[in-house]
Order: sequence, then C-alpha cells, then structure tokens
Amino acid sequence: MLAMVWIGISPVISAQVVAVPASAPKKPSILFSCAVENRYGYVGYDYMEDLAAKGWTVDYIEGAKELTWDKVKGYNVLVVFNFPQAGPVEPVGSTLFAPKPPWAKAYVDVLDKYVQAGGGLFLHYCSGFGGVAPNELLKPWGVQFPLLWIKDPSMQMMSNIPSEPLAYTDQILPSPVSDGIKGFWYPLGRFYLGQATMPILVDANWQVVARPGKSAYTDVPRYDRGESQPLPGALVPAEPVKDPALFAIRSFENGGRMAAIQTWYQWSLGSGDKWLFNSQVLSEGVGNRPSDYGQLLENTFTWLAEPSLQSGTVGGATPDPNRIVEPMLRAGAINQFHEWEYEEEEILEYRRPPTNGKIYRGLIGAQTVLSGGEGSVADWAKAAADLKLDFLVFLEDMVQFDAAKLDTLKAEVKAHSTATLQLFAGYRMKANTGNYIFHFGENPVWPEARLLMGDDERTFNLQYQNADGIWDVGNPAVDWCINNGRDMDNTIGYYNFTRSGNGLKMYDLRVYSMAAIRTYEAGKLVEDMTADYLTTCQSTAVPTPVSLNLVRSPDEMRRAVADESLTYAQARTLPQLFQDALRWNSSYDGLNVFLSNGPVIEAWPKCRRTMTFGAEKFVSGRSMVPSPVHVTSAVGLKEIRIYNGRVLFRRFLCNGAKEFETTLIFPNTTQQSMVLVAEDVQGGTATSFAYRQYKEGSLCPVFCADHVNDCGHMLLAHGSHWPMLFMTPKVPDAGFTWDGGPAPTRPLLPNQFTPPAVRTDKGDYLASTPYQVPLLEFSDESVTRCRMVSDRVLAQGVPEGNPWRGFGPLEPSPIVDLWASHTFFNAYQTGVMPNAYGAPCVNEGPIASLFTEQLTFKEDCTVKEIRLYHGGWRLADSLSSTLLAFGQGDQLEDVWDMTDAPDKPQQFHLAPGGWFALFSGQLANAHLFVNRGGPLLLQANPKTAYWLQLFADLAEPEMQTGQTYDVELSSQVWPLNRRPKTAAEIAGIVAYLVNPTGMNLIRGKQVAGLGGLLELTPDNFAVELSIPKPDGVERTVPLRVDGFNPRWSVGLYQVAGWRTHYYSKADSGWRALGLDFDHRAYIPLYVSKAANTHVLIGHPVVADAAGRDLFIQTTRINDGLDGKPPAWHVSVNNPLDTPVTTTLKRAMNVPGLEFTEAQVTLQPGEYRVLSPVMAVAP
Repeated sequence: MLAMVWIGISPVISAQVVAVPASAPKKPSILFSCAVENRYGYVGYDYMEDLAAKGWTVDYIEGAKELTWDKVKGYNVLVVFNFPQAGPVEPVGSTLFAPKPPWAKAYVDVLDKYVQAGGGLFLHYCSGFGGVAPNELLKPWGVQFPLLWIKDPSMQMMSNIPSEPLAYTDQILPSPVSDGIKGFWYPLGRFYLGQATMPILVDANWQVVARPGKSAYTDVPRYDRGESQPLPGALVPAEPVKDPALFAIRSFENGGRMAAIQTWYQWSLGSGDKWLFNSQVLSEGVGNRPSDYGQLLENTFTWLAEPSLQSGTVGGATPDPNRIVEPMLRAGAINQFHEWEYEEEEILEYRRPPTNGKIYRGLIGAQTVLSGGEGSVADWAKAAADLKLDFLVFLEDMVQFDAAKLDTLKAEVKAHSTATLQLFAGYRMKANTGNYIFHFGENPVWPEARLLMGDDERTFNLQYQNADGIWDVGNPAVDWCINNGRDMDNTIGYYNFTRSGNGLKMYDLRVYSMAAIRTYEAGKLVEDMTADYLTTCQSTAVPTPVSLNLVRSPDEMRRAVADESLTYAQARTLPQLFQDALRWNSSYDGLNVFLSNGPVIEAWPKCRRTMTFGAEKFVSGRSMVPSPVHVTSAVGLKEIRIYNGRVLFRRFLCNGAKEFETTLIFPNTTQQSMVLVAEDVQGGTATSFAYRQYKEGSLCPVFCADHVNDCGHMLLAHGSHWPMLFMTPKVPDAGFTWDGGPAPTRPLLPNQFTPPAVRTDKGDYLASTPYQVPLLEFSDESVTRCRMVSDRVLAQGVPEGNPWRGFGPLEPSPIVDLWASHTFFNAYQTGVMPNAYGAPCVNEGPIASLFTEQLTFKEDCTVKEIRLYHGGWRLADSLSSTLLAFGQGDQLEDVWDMTDAPDKPQQFHLAPGGWFALFSGQLANAHLFVNRGGPLLLQANPKTAYWLQLFADLAEPEMQTGQTYDVELSSQVWPLNRRPKTAAEIAGIVAYLVNPTGMNLIRGKQVAGLGGLLELTPDNFAVELSIPKPDGVERTVPLRVDGFNPRWSVGLYQVAGWRTHYYSKADSGWRALGLDFDHRAYIPLYVSKAANTHVLIGHPVVADAAGRDLFIQTTRINDGLDGKPPAWHVSVNNPLDTPVTTTLKRAMNVPGLEFTEAQVTLQPGEYRVLSPVMAVAP
C-alpha cells in the first residue's frame, strides 16, 4: 500500500479572507476556469446554457491571466480543470508537455484564498500528459493527483467512439452529494502517460463519494526506455493502491468546500452531450445501465454553493448572459472577428517580422577552447565586436564537450553579451542516422542519458536504439527535441547533408526548426542546399534558413566574415533577437531570417493567414494583401527570383541597381510557400525565409510546430506516410476530443491502408508505409491535392511505423519507386463554426476524392502480385450492416451482404470504369469508388485476413525496367444524414457524375473519361457550364478542367450557385484556383444546393503564343461594394533573358474586368502593372 505520510495535515491558510457584502444572493453562481481558450472544449456552451436554465448564473474564464481574486470572488462555485502552463503575464499555453511553471504557487494561492473565503472549489482535474499536477502545492488541501492506472476487465466500448472504453462503478458511498446516484460510467482510455480517468489520493479530512467498480484494480505505470517518461516530480506510487478514491469531497472549518476527481473533461462538462460522446458518461450509459455522473455533478455544484449562498462571503456576480452563447453566434461576432484579425496581423506581429525592426548580422558555428577550438568566450566576443557582428552563436563539438562545460558556456555567454553583441550558447552533434545536428538558444539543454550512445556516449540517439544498441520501437528523441527545443526557448537545426550518408535529407526532417542552406568549414563551402530547401518548402513545413560557418578560432571567424555567407535576422531590438527571429518557428511564422554573402532582403517573408468569417469563399477584397518586395545591395543587384516551392514564380532583372522595391498583388487564397533568392553583380546571393499564405477554413495542409505533420487532416507528413483513399464527412459540431482524436464519422472501411505490396520473382516491396517526400501540388478554397514521392525505405532492422517514429537510416527502395496523390473536393459550407475564432466553418454534404498512384519498376521482373489497398481487420462486432454493390456505368451488376465476413474469399473483377460501393441500412457513411485505371480484382475475405483488398488484375505480369503501372480511383463519401440507402440510387449517381442531367456546356469541350469526374477542356482559355438541381440523393459533381497555362492566373466566376452570405447577398462571386503539376484545375459543383449552378472557369487575361512564358497575374481586388463594379489588378512579368512582344487580351467576360486588347513589349526581367483600360503600349 502507498504510505500517505501527509495524512491529517491541516490546510494552510495562504491568504487573508476578504468578505464581500453579507446580503447573500439567492441565485447560485458558477465559474469555469479553462486552462486555455474554451474553443478547446473545456466546458460546453450548451452545458452552461442548461445550467442557466436551471437557475444558475454561469460564466467562464480562459487562461491564468483571468484567474484573479477580483474575478473569482463573485461566484459561489469555481471549477478548475487544470493548472495552466502560461503565467498571468505570458501568452496562454497548454500544460500538455510542459514542466510546472514557477508561478504556480501564486495561482494556487488564489484558489486557496477563495476556499478560505467560503467558496466551493471543484478540482475537476484533467491530467493531460499525466503526472504534471503541482502536487506539492496541493498537499495542504489533503489531495494528490497521482499517475496511477485503473484497469477494469468489464469495460465496454463507446457507441460513437468504438476505440474508447468506458468503465462502470456502482461503488457509491453515502455522502451529501450521493442522493439519487446509483452509479456512473467513466472513460479509461490511455492517453500519453496516463489515462482519461485516474484515482485521487486524499487524507482523512476528505469524504470519498465513489471508488472504481468492484472488478477494477490499479496498476503502477511502467514505461519502456524508448517511451515518454514522467516529468521530474511526478507522483507515481511505488505499488498499486487498493480500492482508491475516484471522487471525493471535503469541508473546511471556515465554510469553504472542495470536490475532486481526476478525469478528462471532454466526456462530461466539455462535450458530453455532443454526438461523439452521446451523453454516455453524463446520463445515457452503456446497454441497459445508465450513468448518473451528470446528476452527481449537479449535486456537487449545489453542495459546494450552499455555504456562500448563506453567508454571502462570495458570489453575486452578474456576467453578461451572452457569455454562455457560443462566441461566433453572438451579436456582433463578425465585427469582433475583423477587429481581431486586424490586430493579430498588424499590431501584435508576433508571427511575422517587425515592420520597422533592424536587420542584424551574425555568425553561427563558433567553437571555443571548451571543445577543442581556440580562444575563450571573451576572446570571441572581442573579435566579433571588432567585426561589427550583432550576434554570435557558439556550437561546441559534443565529442569534446559535456554538461558541465555547457553550464560554463552559458554563464560566459551571459557575462559577455553586451548592448551591441548578443551571444548564444550551443553545441553540435552527430546522430546515429548519420545526420549532423546543432542546438542553441537562450537555455540549451544537455541530452538525457538514453539519448547518448556509442562508446563515448556522444552520438545522438535520433532513431531509437535500446541499451543493447539494437533498433527498437519508440523515439524519445522526439520528446526531447520538443521539450528542450521549442518549449525551452531553444532551437534545433541540421547541417552537412552531403556528408550525412544514408541519413535524412532536408525534406525528411522533423522536430527541428532550422536548416543550414550553406555549410562552410575550414574556409571552404561544403554544400549549398538551396534546391533541397525549395523542395522542403513545397511540403509547406518551412525551416528557418541559415548559414553555418564552422570556425575554430577568432582568426577563422575573421576570414569567414569576409568571404562566406552569414546569417541575417530582423528583430525589434537586439535583446529580442531570439524571440523575434531565431526561435523555433511554426507554420504561423514569416520570420525575416536569411543567409547572404551580399544582398540584403529588407522585406519579403510574411505569413498570410487569409481569414474570412466562416471561411466564406468569393470574398476577394479580404483575400488579397499587397506584398512588398525590397532588396538592397552595396555592389548592385543582378536579379531576383521568387520560387513557389520548386517552381519559379517571378524573376526580376535589376541591371546593377543598388535597390529593388516593388509591391506584388496576388490573391492569398491559394496556398503557397515562396522563397526569394537575390543575386548581386559579384555573385553574392541571399536566400529568404518563405512567404507563406493559405486560406483558413479550407483543407490547406498546415504543419504543427514540430514540423512532423499537417495538424488538421494529415494530408502531408514527413517520413513514413502515404495518401488516403478517401475522406469521410464529419458530423458537424460533434464535440471536441484531443490532438489526433477520433473523427465523428462511421465509415464502413478505413481510408489509410493504401501502401502497395509488390511481390515479384526478383524480390518484394513490402513497406508497411512508404518513406516519402511530401509535396503540395496546390490548395485553394475548395480543393487540395498533395503528392508523396518514394524511392527510399528505412534501413533493414529499423522499425517501420509513422512520421514520429521512423527517421532513418535510409536505403534505396527495392523493385519499385512510386508516387501517389490524394485530391479532396471539400464539402460545401453552411456557416461559421460556432465555438472557434471566426475563420473555421461548418462543412456538410458529400466529399469527392481522387486517389492516383504510379509504380515504376527498377528492373526486369515477373510480377506475382500487386496489392493496392486493404481494409484492415474487420471488427468482431460491426456497428452497422454492410452491403457491397458492383456495377459498370448505370448498370448494377451485383450486391453482396458483408455484414458477416464470408466463409471463403469472394472476388469481383473491376474493369476500367467499373465501380463498387459500400452502404448500410443502419447509421453509417456510404462510399462509392470508380475505377479510373487498369483492371482491378476486389477480394472480400473471412476474418482470418484483411476483409477487403484490391489487387492489380494483370494480363501481362512481365515488367521491364522503367515500365509503370498506374492506378486511379475516384470516390464520393456521404455524411450520415444525407446518404444513399440503396444500390439503385448509387448506380444512378455514377451515371449522373459523367453526364449530369440537364447540363448545358456553353463553352469548352467534354472529355470522354472513365467516370467519377466530369472532365472538360477549355475553348479559348475558358469553360462555361450550368447544371440544374438534380432530384434524389444529394451529390457533388467533381469537375476537372485540363489545359491551362501554369504561369497565368486561373479563376472561377460563379454566376449562380451555392455560397454563404456573410459578405454578400448575391450568389455570384470570383475566386482564384490552384493547378496541379499537370496544369489542371479542380472544382466541386454543389449542384444539390442551388436551383442552378452556373460557372465560368479559365484565364481572365491571356497572351498569344509569343507570351506563353510570361507571368500574367489577374487579381480581383475588391467585390464591388455600394453598387460599384469590382476592381481588378493586372500585372505581367517577363522572366526570360530576351525581350518578348506579345498581344494581351481578356479571355473571360467577368464584372469589372475592363481590359482592352493590346500589344506590349517586355524587356528581360521586366515587371509591369497594367491599368484595367490601357492604350497600346510600346
């Protein structure tokens, strides 16, 4: 048993009781203290409204800053979910992976003062990562939150989250809050280090209300060496606790009261009555056994409020009743959203370079005598000052360095930094993947023991090897890099890629922030990785570009400053240099950091998070921000190139000018990551941080700050990952879960098992998940297309897994190289997401998708089998009946009942254009798939194998070196409430998608295809069509238009159709379109949502054949408010080295674009803005 040595300790009164007027209000009041913004679902607005309807005054606060005595004293009950990371004067943050902050005592003191004043405090504590509670500060109250697992063999799975278990307890003890409580269900899924519910430890002053069920028992957590480990100070009992407390209450002598439980809030107060959680914890329960937890909460609130209602010492608050209305549904929400959007970008500037900040010059890579170099920190500081450097980063060689020397370095760096020279401590090391890593910042940390390996314990264990040096499951390096890089005001970067052997390339990197585009050593350029940097930016996860200059003496530094590229960074002041520029970057940053041995980039990088209320489309004026370009050079500029990923976006020839300055105008709704490269007349070059833009509320991939994966939909990720077969529509407003939590869907098969398995007579390709390079093809307001390219696999013995586990080493893939893409046509918008910040929207209706894959054989071979997809293992008890239909065109050929797995494999041959569909008579999503590639074989299997598999149906199994095999499947997946329920309905939709009933093709030509898409080509640079609303099941028509010029603007003008109306009462509007690598545009037509859908798609302004290589930008800059026609901006850029004479003309008749046909001559590298009505130019 756990010895609780602190039992019986009386609580310490940490603050003097301050009374409020004694006239006690009769209406009880309750305040919910959310750790961060309540859009993360701490307490549900519908839950608060329900309490208000029952007579309570209700409010909530967000973050530690708002938890003050003046605030909490107005409420009879205070509910605290956890102890936030961020301090009262710091930005709000999460406790998830953070150590306990030093100011936590002041936070707890406010709570203690509240209890001593007679308030009722409910610690409805969410353990988060597990083991992060400030238990030392809670001992005076007699309660502790341990890291201790509950196990219960009688658990049941949830109805709408079938992966999450619930446990039941009827161990309810007599207490003031137990009336009417027979038992309740509580969640027991494991999360991070803990569980959704864990026991609490209480002393004799507490009264236990509930214990785990009779079949439950506790278990002390044990963590493998490769797993995440509890943070220092976590309370982990030495042995199991028998029959522990689950829920408890206590009273204090002065009248204050307290209740405590350790459980995640999502299942009850947060989203308990939403679709995902289905009130199973609050009231509904599982099977025939209801849950009384909701009643227990209300009993507890009432009991906690009683003393102060009588005494009047606290309570009496009268908050705005609109506070419990979801924020985006409140009156004036759109105006507040616009004010916030303006302030975030123009005033706070915390994600972008300060407009008037100074550009500082520095060197990264100094090595002192502490690790085998020459000179002390003082010597280096003096030399740097003489060279007029603004900052200097020390990167000591780990081989001759240790933790004690790092402490010495940090102390000396602090001592020798001045008002004109900022010094940073750091070190560099080699990883077991072959890579070279550097780490520096305001508080660099020495790696923990399990992360250092080799005889000298100086090799960083990036790809986890256990204590015996064997590749093993787990990756503690990921946690270390996040915890000690991003969260401790440090950064991590990579360099020396060409010397990294089979290690990660720049475009493979994760849990890092910086990359050395150029590395110098011993006065020589080791590598210039600009090309790989541009490829990395095309993934949208952008590193901070720097120059790494490995110098081992002050004399070497003098030569490096004279001859090599250095790193430049813009900041408000020198002391803020790290926070403004050199810090760990995220996908919301546009830091002005660049490397250069000549030109200076005064302005370019930004992060344009284009936001409209409810992500409304067709809002041109708010989706366009002028983008300044400003570059200077002491010797004169030769040229400036801007790349969108790997593709040239603009090119300007400067002809020796010492300054280039212009402003580009283009829509910010198409996602781009644009790098500026400036070259001077002496060959000096500067390479910028990326200018990033994307439309919030679309399907744009936006990477998490760890640079591992797209946070929202996993559309892109680094390392082991592969495109999805389809995307499933979600139930709107279904409840908030957690990072990576379950989606509110009921698909009949999974979407992720698309990696191919290839068996041949020369060997096999059997990677469970290909190791790939992620590339964004395009993302606009309605469609996103991502490609993944794989020609490498993890080295033999390295465990395969996911982007967080499989780093390297790498080796060439066997038998085949491959690439695949997924294209998603987003569902239509119905309004703003109620509990968010204004930009996200609610999407409803079906989602169309396109999965494309190509395998290239690397040697002559005979193919035995190519499996293209499998449906995983069938659940033992399916939630829904499953029917599998097959057809060709509008002909239904067969229907199988797959509710129960077959006794033996069943097969169906799918010819090109053939289709199969899964649907159910019960509540489930419906799926349609159309085969747009070669013949396929579908196999349905017994429970002993993957239940549904797709194979290549090869007539000729012999493959030659370089021969390809192509796959393409289109799909449409319906939401739970708008789905086809019969095979006949699905067959009708298949025929409709190829030839929509009543379609009028006004301009352009239809391409004969294999189905699943409507395919058109332009006539005179555009297509125009209209489609009336169809009868029957709701459907979206996925349209693809081929034949565009990728250097000319492409857009869609909607004459009639579906849109939301926060900004315009009209159904018409213009929006920019993205193009894929093959220059095709994709558009979802929401034909079921409007009486008529009428669109015009194409190039608004074009050139003749002589101008095919020009960049022609046509941007709608406003939406024609107050009865005025819309205004347009047209510009052209000649990126060639020769003059171009061409005729420009309007190709689309859209409102406000009054463009007169004219011949122009553009000099090499010229950029010209054309007025909407122009005379003939020379």
